[in-house]
Amino acid sequence: MIKRKRLGQHFLTSNAIAKSIVSEAKIGKNDIVFELGTGLGILTPLLCENAKKVISIDADKELYEKAKSRFSNIDNLSMEYGDGFKKQDPFSIFVSNLPYSKSKEAIEWLAETPFSHGVIMVQKEFAEKLLTKSAKSRRSVSVIANYAFEIEKFLDVGKNNFSPPPNVDSVVLKIIKK
Repeated sequence: MIKRKRLGQHFLTSNAIAKSIVSEAKIGKNDIVFELGTGLGILTPLLCENAKKVISIDADKELYEKAKSRFSNIDNLSMEYGDGFKKQDPFSIFVSNLPYSKSKEAIEWLAETPFSHGVIMVQKEFAEKLLTKSAKSRRSVSVIANYAFEIEKFLDVGKNNFSPPPNVDSVVLKIIKK
């Protein structure tokens, strides 16, 4: 297994959690799914099971190359290398185990991007900022997020579900575009 902790990369290892994320995404046969951060690809083949098309992009060249080779037999999958925040192709559903250092950027980008709904994993503290109802605790990103989305907490994910384990816990959120 690739250990990329120095790059802030922590890979989900729980198949049960991956299946829960994909199930919560409610993917239909006409949906185009955008997966930001292919990583080791735990979500990728599951996303492809019901989608019309899955676009999976990773900014890590090594991970992209491995995933492209590993999933070359999946016809409805388009693997791409690069910055997902520059992606212009339309999609209906967004799914990502967001790199925690990019969570704020992702929320801002998603707020300006047309799509139906998404399922994202974020650092627990970041999720708490997005979900807070207290005006004193709100940050600019929570104002943007709550203006653009309905946000629901779906699942708590402990650090033991990643390799290498991060120093923080995670939360899976469902976001529905307003």
